[in-house]
Amino acid sequence: MAEGEFIGYVGDAEIHDGGIMAIREGVGSLSVEVRTLDGETLIVDFTGVSDVRSNRAVGMLLYSLSELDTSKPGRLFAFSNWDDEDDAFLEVKSLDVRVRRNGGSAQDAI
Repeated sequence: MAEGEFIGYVGDAEIHDGGIMAIREGVGSLSVEVRTLDGETLIVDFTGVSDVRSNRAVGMLLYSLSELDTSKPGRLFAFSNWDDEDDAFLEVKSLDVRVRRNGGSAQDAI
């Protein structure tokens, strides 16, 4: 799925060097729990999910969460693996994404 040009980073710099701790799927939705280096938990909520591709994503150390260009409808988001030689990945095509602190309100709605 990740064939598009880079559009931009999603969320703040805390996602960098964070780790995926859990992934929860619902009907048309997906939530990804990321633990930051400071031990905080960020929740990345995707709505209007039309496609998810992953391989051993739980436990993956993140370089970034990026948006990539893709065909409409929807937007393509890729959790970039910090280890280039590791085959773990997570890509989500959805209509919207929000990043929030665990138990908090939306931090970043794009």
